[in-house]
Amino acid sequence: MPAIFVTGDGVAGPATALSLRKIFPCHDIHIFERNKETSVGGHGMLLLPNGIDSLKSLGVNVSFIRKNFRPIQSTTIKDRHGNVLLKDEVDEKEQIYCCTRQPI
Repeated sequence: MPAIFVTGDGVAGPATALSLRKIFPCHDIHIFERNKETSVGGHGMLLLPNGIDSLKSLGVNVSFIRKNFRPIQSTTIKDRHGNVLLKDEVDEKEQIYCCTRQPI
C-alpha cells in the first residue's frame, strides 16, 4: 500500500493527515514528530469558532472539546518581560476554548 508522510504533530500535521486521508483513502498516512515526548510547557491549543468549524469539515467529531478544553473568558498578550500588551474580554457567544497539548 502506498504511504504518505506528514511532519509535525502540531495543529497543521494532523489536519493535513485528515485531509489527505479523504483524498487518498487507500494510502497509509504517517505523522512524524521531532520531539520524543509530549510536553505541556508553553504548548497548547486555542480553538476559535472558525477552527471548530474547520475540524467539523474534516469529519472530526468535536465532542471531545467540551471534555478536554475549557472555555476562556479573557485573553492577555504579554511581551517577553511579562508586560501586558493587550487584555481583552471574550464575548460569551464566541465560544473560544483552550487546552494544554497533553489531552490532544
